[in-house]
Amino acid sequence: MAFRELLNVSERSEKVADLGVVPRVTMASAPRNVPRIDYERIFVLDGEYNLLSEYVLNDECPLDFDDLWRSIPLEGLRNGKPVFQGEYVFTPFIVDDLQIVILTRGAPRIEERGFIGALLAAAKIHLGKP
Repeated sequence: MAFRELLNVSERSEKVADLGVVPRVTMASAPRNVPRIDYERIFVLDGEYNLLSEYVLNDECPLDFDDLWRSIPLEGLRNGKPVFQGEYVFTPFIVDDLQIVILTRGAPRIEERGFIGALLAAAKIHLGKP
């Protein structure tokens, strides 16, 4: 709405003030769609990408550790940097000497990656040294 139109609305509201009717100008934005992610598996690796343990969160997930192994870039896994495999995403979190890779369907947003990384770091502190 242009400033001139807003000014006209203000003038009209003064004219009808005697009648008790005040035009209302409301600006609203549409709800924002947040992409949904589904957590499928969690892989715990050592510093050399050997599988220490795997947690299956969804039995129907078609990807497994072999798919992760083939998806590792030449420069290796970097903390919080997702590796895409079609609609699935491997997101690594490096905590001391462990690499925890979360497999999701859909890419986690930056806020979610930060929260997951902090949560895993806290869990690692409580677990102690392996």
